[in-house]
Amino acid sequence: MQHEADLVIVGGGLVGMLTALEAQRAGLDVCLVDKNFSKSGDHAPSVLVSMGIPGVVNPIFNYSLKQWAALAESVDEPIGLNRNGVGFVSLSEVQTNQFEGVANTKAEFTLLKTPEDMAKALNVPQVGNIHSLLMESDGFHIYSSMTHDALRRDLVKGGARVFGSDAVAELLIDNEKVVGIKTKDDEIRAKHVALCAGAWTGKLLKQFGLNLPMRPARSHRIELSVTGEMPKQPLMYLLREGNILIRPMRNGRVLVVYTGLSDDNQATWSTHVDHPTVKGVVSAVARILPALANAKVQEVEASTLAVTPDMLPYLGRVASMEGLYVAAGMNSQTFMYAPAVAKSVALLVKGEAPEIDLTPFSPDRYILKDLTAQAAAAAANGDDQESEVEAALRAELEGLDPAEIERQIAASIAERKARYEAGNLKDQGQKLVDKDGHVEYAKVKDDTTAGE
Repeated sequence: MQHEADLVIVGGGLVGMLTALEAQRAGLDVCLVDKNFSKSGDHAPSVLVSMGIPGVVNPIFNYSLKQWAALAESVDEPIGLNRNGVGFVSLSEVQTNQFEGVANTKAEFTLLKTPEDMAKALNVPQVGNIHSLLMESDGFHIYSSMTHDALRRDLVKGGARVFGSDAVAELLIDNEKVVGIKTKDDEIRAKHVALCAGAWTGKLLKQFGLNLPMRPARSHRIELSVTGEMPKQPLMYLLREGNILIRPMRNGRVLVVYTGLSDDNQATWSTHVDHPTVKGVVSAVARILPALANAKVQEVEASTLAVTPDMLPYLGRVASMEGLYVAAGMNSQTFMYAPAVAKSVALLVKGEAPEIDLTPFSPDRYILKDLTAQAAAAAANGDDQESEVEAALRAELEGLDPAEIERQIAASIAERKARYEAGNLKDQGQKLVDKDGHVEYAKVKDDTTAGE
């Protein structure tokens, strides 16, 4: 079936839905397509904090900070916004000294050093082996699935057409201009197309020779059931080998998200759960909060994140293809970028200038087709020497093949899993039991079906 629209958005995650909402409010006829709405964005930490963000991102951060509050007021039903602050946990004197520097220079941060003060700030009976706690009053988080549901209903109420469970097969091109998309069952003709589909964005661009590099990174999402008092604020535990996030969920459980090098398959596209990593993370968080000491793991899944080479997202027009826009590669910081990205893309589609300078985030900064054109132009002018940076980048882009990465690691994953289960845990139905017969995990998922 054929449809028509002013703008078709590929990707029903937070960025895609907010972009659709902004475009709809700007008077555009919008279609939104996603292959799996029920899970889009569930893996993102969904926490907005200012500490550690690069200076070039500050305008987007500050814009998003204001827009989240405005969004909560403009949508008819609650979007799951929780402005309880965010805490950063330190377990060492060195990190406490770093936190002290932040607290001394930024008014929104307060550093707490005594167990009594930390427990009071978190509204819990006691804290664990914490050296200090840095509290950011402006930090907040969302219940991501609640936000997605509220935004989707608001979109439909406003007249947007939403195509769920429908993967985009290809982009429709006419004389280097995007004129729509094609799915298995539908064809949507549009004046503009915005790709907000994470790693899938790069795959769609490859069909006409554009290579948008995004490296894989893995994140483990662990749901714990607890019996003790837990903080209402999310807690961030910043490690040399990775980061741990602890935050409450709507269903009464506690969500723990880990991304880091303790996971042997971290820099791969694999979605297999690494059980030693899970066990280590659960032990680590139990040392922070006593309520987690007897926590039970209810669900576990590993998901892949799209990470850009310079850790900045791809935002804006694709110069070599008229009518095409990209909003992808958020490096697991979708919550921070989403409102600013949505507003900027909607303004671009309307032919207006964004309120934020998108130059540092241009998708053209890494597109291989443009690099090739630049090299050809240089050769024509008698300068056929690539810089070392250009040569290294070209080699990296040409060698990026996620499918080959999967093939290479498949054997090692199977071997490690077999060795681990033989020496430690064994599968018994929906339980993993250690060699002494104790149940370690009540339910473990190796797919991407867990939601909030």
